Amino acid sequence: LRSLDINGRTASLISAQVLGLRCFVQMESRDEARKWLGRVRSTLARVTADELSPVMQERLTALSNLESAAMMVQQGRWNHAWKNLTSVERWLDGDDASPGDADEHALLRQRIRLLKTEVCLRRGETLQALTIADEILTHDAMADAVRDKGQHARIWGALAGLLDRSGETQASQKALTVAKKALDPNDQSSEAVRTLC
Repeated sequence: LRSLDINGRTASLISAQVLGLRCFVQMESRDEARKWLGRVRSTLARVTADELSPVMQERLTALSNLESAAMMVQQGRWNHAWKNLTSVERWLDGDDASPGDADEHALLRQRIRLLKTEVCLRRGETLQALTIADEILTHDAMADAVRDKGQHARIWGALAGLLDRSGETQASQKALTVAKKALDPNDQSSEAVRTLC
């Protein structure tokens, strides 16, 4: 929610719509997700530079495209999903990605990698899938310890499940081990993080 806390009425509206889209994508409610995706795109199409800066429009479009890609993965539209994921990566690599914080960008990259891993597994590109999975496990630590521990452990857990369902038992076990180690209270750098875990 914090990553969508943007000043300005129009930005807040689109951010809420993107959040709604994400919720329905995660619930795998395809009809509702399609409706919300339509709302986001419709609102973005009507926005002027006076209401929302072009840079912020690009950011919200990228967030929308990421949720759209997640929906396409659920639908088995691998090539379309890959194209959307690549477009979000390009946005993250470009200058227009500057308004977001580094932690938000790290999490977006992790979600992109997780979705790309699934696409590769479904397309039978096992070697590429495992290469991307390794990138998920060797991320840079984020500044916010709560987000770092909670969000990354959640992503590693999702990765472990995905790999296990695909028959990649050894890689799945590796991801699960990393997730458990990250949350082990005895393996933390400070008392505050130890308490959190």
